[in-house]
Amino acid sequence: MGRIRRMFGEEEAPLVVAFIVGVIVFSPMVVVPFDWQAQSLLGVGFVILAILVNRIFKAHWITYFLMALSLFATARYAYWRATETLGFGVTGYHWYDIAITLTLFLAEVYAWMVLVLGFLQTAYPLQRKPVALPASPQEWPTVDVYIPTYNEALDVVRPTVLAAMEMDWPRDKMSVYVLDDGVRSEFRDFARDIGAGYITRSEHKHAKAGNLNHALGKTQGEYVAIFDSDHVPTRSFLQVAMGWFLRDDKLGLVQTPHHFYSPDPFERNLRVFKRVPNEGELFYGVVQDGNDLWNASFFCGSCAIMRRTALEQIGGIATETVTEDAHTSLKLQRLGWNSAYLNVPQAAGLATDSFSGHVGQRIRWARGMAQIMRVDNPLTGPGLKPMQRLCYLNAMLHFFFAVPRLIFLTAPLLFLYFGVYVINAYALTIAAYSLPHLALAMIANSRVQGRHRNSFWNEVYETALAPYIMLPTLLAVINPKLGKFNVTAKGGIVRKAYFDRRFAWPFVVLFLLNVGGLVAAVMRWNLQPHADTATIVMTSAWTIYNLLMISVVLGVNWETRQVREKVRVPLALPAMLYRPSGERILARTVDISEGGMSIDLAHQARLEKGASVVIGVVYDGGEYRFPATVTFSEDGLMRLKFGELNNEQLGDLVRIIYGRADAWLGWGEARDADRPWRSLVQVALLALLGVWRMVSGIWTRAPREEAAPASASATKSSAAGTLLIPLALMLGAAGLSAVPQDAQAATQSAATNAQGSFSTQWTLAGLGAKQGLRMSGVDDIQGVSLSIPPDRVVAKAEMTVRYHVSPGLLPRISQINVLINNRVVRSIPVQPGDTEGDAHTASFSVNPNLLSEYNHLAFQLIGHYTNQCEDPNNSTLWATISPSTEIRVSGARLALNDNLHFLPAPFFYKSMQNRLKLPFVFFTQPSSTTLQAAGIVASWFGDLASYRGTDFPVSIGSLPANGNAVVFATSANLPPITGVPQVSGPTLAVTTNPNDPYGKILWVVGENAQQVVTAARGLALGYAMLSGADAQVSNVDMPPLSKPDHAPRWVPSNGPVRLDALAGWNPMSVNGTGTLPFTFYLPPSLFLWDRHGVPVDIHYGYNSVPISANSTLNLNANGNFVHGFSLPQGAGVSQQHSAVVNFPASVLQPYANSMAATFYFAPIKGKCTQTNINNAAGVIYPDSTIDLRGIPHYTRLPALSIWMNGGYPFTRYADLSRTAVVLPASADQPMLHAYLNVMGMFGQQTGMAGVRVAVVHPGDVATVSERNLLVFTTPNGESMQQWGSHLPMEYGQDGIKLNNLAGWFAESRWHLPWWNGDDRHYGEAALGRLVSAGTVPQAVIEEGISPLHKSRALLVISAHDSNGWEALLNALDSADKRKNVFGNLSVVHGDEVSSFILHTPSYFVGKLPFWTWMRYHLSRHPWVIWIGVIVASLILAWLVGALLRRRATKRMNAA
Repeated sequence: MGRIRRMFGEEEAPLVVAFIVGVIVFSPMVVVPFDWQAQSLLGVGFVILAILVNRIFKAHWITYFLMALSLFATARYAYWRATETLGFGVTGYHWYDIAITLTLFLAEVYAWMVLVLGFLQTAYPLQRKPVALPASPQEWPTVDVYIPTYNEALDVVRPTVLAAMEMDWPRDKMSVYVLDDGVRSEFRDFARDIGAGYITRSEHKHAKAGNLNHALGKTQGEYVAIFDSDHVPTRSFLQVAMGWFLRDDKLGLVQTPHHFYSPDPFERNLRVFKRVPNEGELFYGVVQDGNDLWNASFFCGSCAIMRRTALEQIGGIATETVTEDAHTSLKLQRLGWNSAYLNVPQAAGLATDSFSGHVGQRIRWARGMAQIMRVDNPLTGPGLKPMQRLCYLNAMLHFFFAVPRLIFLTAPLLFLYFGVYVINAYALTIAAYSLPHLALAMIANSRVQGRHRNSFWNEVYETALAPYIMLPTLLAVINPKLGKFNVTAKGGIVRKAYFDRRFAWPFVVLFLLNVGGLVAAVMRWNLQPHADTATIVMTSAWTIYNLLMISVVLGVNWETRQVREKVRVPLALPAMLYRPSGERILARTVDISEGGMSIDLAHQARLEKGASVVIGVVYDGGEYRFPATVTFSEDGLMRLKFGELNNEQLGDLVRIIYGRADAWLGWGEARDADRPWRSLVQVALLALLGVWRMVSGIWTRAPREEAAPASASATKSSAAGTLLIPLALMLGAAGLSAVPQDAQAATQSAATNAQGSFSTQWTLAGLGAKQGLRMSGVDDIQGVSLSIPPDRVVAKAEMTVRYHVSPGLLPRISQINVLINNRVVRSIPVQPGDTEGDAHTASFSVNPNLLSEYNHLAFQLIGHYTNQCEDPNNSTLWATISPSTEIRVSGARLALNDNLHFLPAPFFYKSMQNRLKLPFVFFTQPSSTTLQAAGIVASWFGDLASYRGTDFPVSIGSLPANGNAVVFATSANLPPITGVPQVSGPTLAVTTNPNDPYGKILWVVGENAQQVVTAARGLALGYAMLSGADAQVSNVDMPPLSKPDHAPRWVPSNGPVRLDALAGWNPMSVNGTGTLPFTFYLPPSLFLWDRHGVPVDIHYGYNSVPISANSTLNLNANGNFVHGFSLPQGAGVSQQHSAVVNFPASVLQPYANSMAATFYFAPIKGKCTQTNINNAAGVIYPDSTIDLRGIPHYTRLPALSIWMNGGYPFTRYADLSRTAVVLPASADQPMLHAYLNVMGMFGQQTGMAGVRVAVVHPGDVATVSERNLLVFTTPNGESMQQWGSHLPMEYGQDGIKLNNLAGWFAESRWHLPWWNGDDRHYGEAALGRLVSAGTVPQAVIEEGISPLHKSRALLVISAHDSNGWEALLNALDSADKRKNVFGNLSVVHGDEVSSFILHTPSYFVGKLPFWTWMRYHLSRHPWVIWIGVIVASLILAWLVGALLRRRATKRMNAA
């Protein structure tokens, strides 16, 4: 706190602490990511609340509440934009995509900065009141009044000088000076005639600042009042503004508003004068008052008083920049002088009278502010307090709006024209984050700005100026000395309305570009096959909004007729009309100017046009008479034109019009407070007017007498240069979109039929080529793999090939070669006369000696369609091999020796591709411990056969009639059959199946059940060391307990892992165009919620065969395109490359993920030549790595999907040390079959045997309370009766019963919000529809929380009977059905699986860093954030309101 006081001061420290507390409170809620639905709900909730609060509550501190909501929504949007949408590290996002995205993002950063600084600046308008002067005028200080002029007409300057002479101040204490930098004799004579001082100079350096500084050296007043030549002060100006100087000795400046009694170009050309606040009213009505709280109100060049000693201390008015006023106040406050702002209009002037003049004036202001930022940046240098720095910074940043505004006006066109996404996100997500930010900012600003700025008009003003001020501001930053001071022309006339094409052309261009964008949107909608509808709608809406702003500005460029040289001011005063005849008529003034007035006569009287009269105006207790001529008279309304007036009469007229103390009070009070929707409708109507004016005025010429201001040519050049930037951005984006290419991974399957002396037959479809094989080109090979067990000797082999060939192939030189293990076994020539591609069949014998355990069957097309100039990739070159093509083999089976050394053969052969089917035998009803041993062995075989699956049928009491089997028994229940091994301790043995001389029995036995478990563990952990017909397992060295989420098959999380170190790796190389598949296994609990994906460092290479420049390497993950690499060729180009590719989280799956690398080699074609791409080769090197470092493990349970696809949570510990299987004591064979198959599945998923699994009966579960429970039961079984109430559903003979486990306010009930279709398709209603349809569950898988431990799973698998268990096993074996297992309840019925997500309690497994944990859990509860933000905002708003009131009180009392 002490450091904060030292940095920010005693007064601002509490506010800084409140701000820090707010950041700490809001930050956890700001960084929580939502999907677009949840974010929409949150945003809409805040917007509705803000609208209601804004309408109902009027207390000022509620404004801070609305600001807090706005800042929260802005912070969420900004954080989301910065972390999710910039495209860094996104695969396929190129540097130019990032450049475009960053350009828009930086424009938004500017807008966010201005919003935050604006809230700080206007948080508490001080609303300072005038301070009374001493009663005795003798105590009043002396004042010099400066009226600088350069090239303004005397008619413009005269009223200001006359009004200044009439200010209520002692004559001996006030001197009025005309500072004529134009050195004009008529000004000198005028000043002499009225008694004003006249100062000129011989050289005219530094424009207005130099003129004022020259005068400072010629006068001696204690204070200096400065008025621009058209700013006419009221008589009370000095008395109202001077009091604060006498109260505060350190006050160096008092500024009052610049009030304009004439309409500016927006007000006049759009006819909204006095209905819509003008551009400057926000600054003088709110911003300067807000600056005053922070002692940061600054000099605005006119209508101000400055202390001479303060000016002298800084060396006079600043001359380094063209905005000498703001720079002067900055210098004053650096030296410790205070400033004050009195929001009481005590002077009024002329607004710019044309759009071109308005633009020229704003260019000077923008250039000057940029110069100050460059040469005297308020963020650096001594003397300023932090809030003063920020107030000045915001004033300067404001004039840099041109670049962001032009970006906003053109950004959506990049997508509409070229398909370039300027934000790397889904369109509805963009809308969900951005629209609440925009709406809440608008509501808060509308409340802050009140009657001083209408909603949407800021965009109109910025759009109007952006093309013209961009280059001047940027150039001023680059070189602050560029540019000069330009005097703004005022008081002009427009004799004929016209469309100012000179200044409108940038907006015409922008208008046409945006209209073209809407046309492009319609074309995309109708013509694109898969149009991005959401993005088209969003960018079209954005474009329509931009068109509204541009069209309004087009209307401003229509200069309306203005024939009066003097502006009439509404004024109602008593008057008397004197006719030459002596008749007097009572009247009342309607409006009045220096050139004439309108009056209402007390009775009907009509005077002829041109009649001479005298009009007497009663004011301030006297009557002032002026000669006049009648210009209009009808129905009591009369318009008069004044005759020649002398200086005294002009002074009286000025006093009446401008000199009244209350002349300008209450001008804006008649306007209604801003209503955003009403303002939007008004802007839309004005946009229609603007379009009409553009269309009707584009071909008209401006009147010749209407000359552009001196800066017009430079301004137009500025606009031309400015528009080049967004146009270049758009054109540069054309054609930069990439088209992803898909790759497909091949799958394999196999089928065999083994017997004693065996005979086996395969089809291509059975070997995995379900669609057959297709060859193309002049030389193409396609093939499949087939395996023959090593205990089979092939004596005979035959093939029947069914094929089609292209009718265009030339006989004699075209053929199909059949290859086995790269040896040609038959060449099938193309038959002449095949003109229709008929089906052909070729049967032939194959040399059986060519076949071995591992075999590759291939077909090669040698195809030609011409004898010269042949295109090797011509579409004529093709042949197909039917999936019904057969290969048949037969021969003898070998009777293997009984030797454990062969393990795992003959029970498992690695070469085989078909599913491993291995019966498990128990001679009596097995105990739980015996079943534990069987589960261990099943998981071991599951690991070995992970690539092809396992099936373990159960037999109780007898050995299978043929084939192999595994027996589990104790010595007490071994049957008296041939070949039973001797048991003396834990024993493993291999014997011949007494029912089949070619079958083998693997005996896992012991003297008791625990020894059977020991034998099973010995088999799983040490089978490689066994030999002989039998072996005693005396001791098993158990491996260390498995660490969580570290299964051998899963990608480790401790650093980069080489691909060849992962399970399932095979060398990845290809000749010619081809795909290299690889499957990697991610831990099911991998927490990718806040990650963009998983980084994979791909090291690849290819040979130097000449290939075309469009050759590529494409990476796919799970069928989704991830990234593409070009394959460059040429001298000095390396053919080995390495690149880190981010595999997006959205395409990754919880367990098995398939990666496919497709090398596409494109040939180089000549006139009659073409490179042979079959000579090209590509490789993915084994040192490529995948890196899971820093990614935590954390997942929500129950979740049947990750149990089905990863065994989770049971496989979290790969040795199953946290798993207990609960089986009834009388479990039948189908149930045990299901148990063993699930155990095999676990081994397949982890890559190791579950040597620490526990198996218990329902009555013994207390002994395994710390474990996850996997229960096999029947609907009416003991386990279901014991724990059914802890599960989502119970079913049985009494029907189905849903258990309400969660309650209405449970977390899981809110996990699926109302907009999510899952609740309708997979919730209770969906289950009810299933039951209503008469569906009877055959088997059920359901998951809940263990009744023994609140963070352990209870997963129950149940079935009515053997048919139910069979249906369950079929579902577990089918890849298509496995996809349908998810949620917390899966019902197997008939040939289908239906899953449901029911409201049940949940828990989480794993650990997250605290920050991530908080973000994740808040993301699941949008309503918590909604309430939290509201409560925090209310507290902070009240606190900030109190602190700001305290600050304001101290600020006023400090003087």
